[in-house]
Amino acid sequence: MQLSQLEYLQAVANYGGVRKAARAVHVSPQAVSSAIKKLESEYQIVLLDRSAGEAVLSPAGREFARRARVILAQVDDLKKYAQSGNGGVSPDGHFRLYAPCLHGRGLLFSENWYDSFESSHPQIHLD
Repeated sequence: MQLSQLEYLQAVANYGGVRKAARAVHVSPQAVSSAIKKLESEYQIVLLDRSAGEAVLSPAGREFARRARVILAQVDDLKKYAQSGNGGVSPDGHFRLYAPCLHGRGLLFSENWYDSFESSHPQIHLD
C-alpha cells in the first residue's frame, strides 16, 4: 500500500467519482483508477463500483476510505510535527528515546547506569 493510493481513494470519496478526484489531485483518471485497482488486488476487496458511467466508491470502498482518512490525518499530523522544528522534544518538554522491542531494560542497561543517566539528563526520557 502506498500513501498516494489512499490519497486517491480519499479524493474519490471527497469529490464523488474518479474523474472529479483526478482533476482535484491533478492526475489522469486512469492513474486514480489504476492506483485503486492495485489496492483492490492487494486486499481482495472491491472499492469502486464501475457499473455506472462514473466510477464511484462501493459500500466497502466508503468504509475503506473512512479508515484511510484516519491514516492520512495521522500522516499529516506527523508531517506537521516534523516541520515544527522542535527536534524530537515532546510536548511535555522531554526528548524521548525509543528502543523498540526492548521489554523492560533487559540486559542493555544496568540499573546503576540507567538511574545515573536519568538523574544526569532529566530532559531525556527513555522509553
